[in-house]
This record gives sequence, structure tokens and C-alpha cells, in this order.
Amino acid sequence: MPRNIHPNYDSLPDLYQKYAAGPHFTTTASMQYDFGQQSMSAYLMYIYTQRAIKEKGVRSSSVDLFYQLVIDRIKNDTLKGWYFLNSNIVRTKAYDQKYRDMVEKYKPYILNDAQKQKLHDFELTIRTFGDGELAMNFDGKTPEGKKVSLNDLKGKMVLVDVWATWCSPCRAEIPALQKLEKEMEGKDIIFMSYSIDEKKDYDKWKKMIVDFIAC
Repeated sequence: MPRNIHPNYDSLPDLYQKYAAGPHFTTTASMQYDFGQQSMSAYLMYIYTQRAIKEKGVRSSSVDLFYQLVIDRIKNDTLKGWYFLNSNIVRTKAYDQKYRDMVEKYKPYILNDAQKQKLHDFELTIRTFGDGELAMNFDGKTPEGKKVSLNDLKGKMVLVDVWATWCSPCRAEIPALQKLEKEMEGKDIIFMSYSIDEKKDYDKWKKMIVDFIAC
């Protein structure tokens, strides 16, 4: 009998449902095993996805829904803190208002000295990317071979879009970026798209730029 690649919760074997119903992956004991953190994350994501599917109108990108799921499923507050630290906080790239709001939300669960030290050490690495700080300089070449650096645009408002030819979500956003660029035409802002493709993909990158310009 054919099986679904992503079966619904109700169609899983009893053993799977038994483990999904219990706290097996969200206890302090489970963290003693290899890949304990990864198992907990995978478990929470599975429960979250099933719940999002069942509740009409709930999108899988709902941050609040996942936050509440963590609060409900992980009973130990210190363990919640470790989860928020490792799965959310330390993945942040900039010390901006969004980051500060997130930390404020999770702070009640950052309880012990080890957690506080990890948060402190991490913030030292991203504070240079906070609001009002100097941007990190980088350079690249245009399709015509001209070298351009961020420092060349000093004093300008610059929107930097990082993308790659192999990144489908990045490519999907390009039409929206082009639309925004047209809407902002004549205003004091420069749009810079920076590709992280490797040199071996240079021809592919160049052709893709031509194709998008022609659209």
C-alpha cells in the first residue's frame, strides 16, 4: 500500500504516536544523550507542524505559535532557556531592535550563570552590527568587471540584498526587489545585490542577471 512522504499524525504507527504524546525529548535526561538538543528541536518542529495543519488559519511561520509550544511542552524553565539560546538567540545576525525584543521575551528563562555568560559572549560578537554602528566593508565586481565596495557608497543609504543563483527563495524575491527599486526611483537610496556564488558559477550568475533585467 502506498505511503505518504509526510504522513498525518493520525496515520502514524502507535509507537510513533506514543513517543509524540509523551515528554521523551523535552526532559533534562534527554539532554544527556548525543544529539539531545537536535532531537528536541526536531520533536518540537514535528508537533508544531501537525498542530499548524490541524488548526485552520494558522500558518507554519507563526513565531508566536511555536513559542507557546515550547513553553507548553518543555516543563523545565532552565531547559527552555537553553532551547531559546541555542535555537533562536545565537542564530541572530544583528544587534537590532528585533533582537532586543526577542531577548526580552526569552529573558525569564535565562536563569543560570552559564546561560547568562553565553548570552553575554554572543552579544559581544554581534554588537558591531547594531543600529547606528559602522557597516562592515565588502567589495565585489559588477557583470562588466568593475570593482565596487560598500565604502565607495559612503554617505548614501544602501539596501544590500544577499543572494545566490542556487538559492530559490532568493531568486523568488528578485521581482519584488525590482518593483521596490522602481518605486524608490529618484530617491536618495542605492540598491546593491551581492551574490555569494563561487567563481565556478560566474557565467551562470552573469546570465541570470541578464535574464532578470530582461523580464
